[in-house]
Parts: sequence; C-alpha cells; structure tokens
Amino acid sequence: MTSNPALGPLINAEPARQHACALMAAGVSVRRMASAAGINPSIINGILYTRGSQPRGEKLRQANAEAILAVRAADVTPGTLDATGTRRRLQALVAVGWPLFRIGPALDMYPSMPGHLLMERTVYPTTAQTVAAGYGRLWNTDPRMHGIPPGSITRALRYARAQRWAPPAAWDDETIDDPTAGPEWTGYCGTRRGWHLHQRDGLPTCDRCAAAASALGGVAAGAR
Repeated sequence: MTSNPALGPLINAEPARQHACALMAAGVSVRRMASAAGINPSIINGILYTRGSQPRGEKLRQANAEAILAVRAADVTPGTLDATGTRRRLQALVAVGWPLFRIGPALDMYPSMPGHLLMERTVYPTTAQTVAAGYGRLWNTDPRMHGIPPGSITRALRYARAQRWAPPAAWDDETIDDPTAGPEWTGYCGTRRGWHLHQRDGLPTCDRCAAAASALGGVAAGAR
C-alpha cells in the first residue's frame, strides 16, 4: 500500500472495503476495479485479505479510498462475465453435500438453473451476483439444516467426488473467479508432496498434483 502523503491522510478503510466487496458481489474483479479506480490492485487486496502473518489493512490513504468509492458496478461490469467463478461456486456447494436441484431454490432460481449454469462459458452479471451471494450464505452451513435428506447429501458428495469438484475450503476470494488459478486442496498442490497428501487423506487428485507426481516419476495419473 502506498505511503505517499500527497495522497492524503490515512483514514478508516472499512467504507472502501465494504464497497469493494459489493463490487465483487456484482461480478467486478479486483483487477477491473483497480483499473477503473486508477490504482494498483495490491491496494485493494491489502484491505481485503490477510496474508500470512500480515493482517488486512485497516487504514487507507484518503485519495485511494475515494477512488475506490467512486467506482460504480454499472460503469465497469461488462454485458456478460466469464462463468468460471459461478461454476466453481456451484460445484463447491455440491462438494459439501448440496444436490444441484436443491441449490436453485436456495438461491431463488429455478431448480434446473444451476445445472444449466455449469455448462455455460459466460453469465450475466446479475446471475454471477446471485450465485456469489447465495454461495456466501450457504458454503459453511450444514445442508441438513436446510431440509436436505441425508441420502441426497450422500449422493451429492459422491457425485462431486467423481467429478473431482473442489470444496469451498480449496478456494479463496482471490482464486475462485480466476480462470488461471487451481484449487488448493492440500496446501501443497502442484508438488509431489501435495499428491501424497491427496492419497493420504483420500482426496480426489487435482490436475496440478497429478502433473507434479507424473513429472517426477509418480503414479498420480492413475490414482484419481
């Protein structure tokens, strides 16, 4: 985060953080948001996320805060968005026991809608926002508390495992919408150690760990 005093005094970052979160829920990426604000993406990431032992920033230069607050979703949201994040959120819900046909009603959608969205390459911003908001409500709740029968939960878990769909714990807010990012199942994905952790913990083998083990003479390719 910049320390240039010409950008004004340090002020409370919470209003800018809340606005940035609202923009993300509307389908605006941090990179697009930063471009519209004319600032470095690291400034926004710095008030959004804790990184290792470094907590998220609670103060922000006034000029940077004003630049973030001036960004409007309507000005920077394209007609359609890449559907990667929408698909991953739906897949992650199935991976914790939500049947696809029950996700739709929980998101105020038709029951068949999530299944259709899994096949789409792009989605409307309002659809991305609806799924992101619903995912935010549901990802860490027990489907049984929403009336999902145990048998349906078991079938959802089996299906997600067969598809190698990553659960919410494998994604964070910075990676789930990034088409170039992969899920982080083990904390070491992309290495041979990550592959061994997949096997040890009975997790579906992700592509990055399969590739890493194969490159080093492992047998990951046949252990999915």
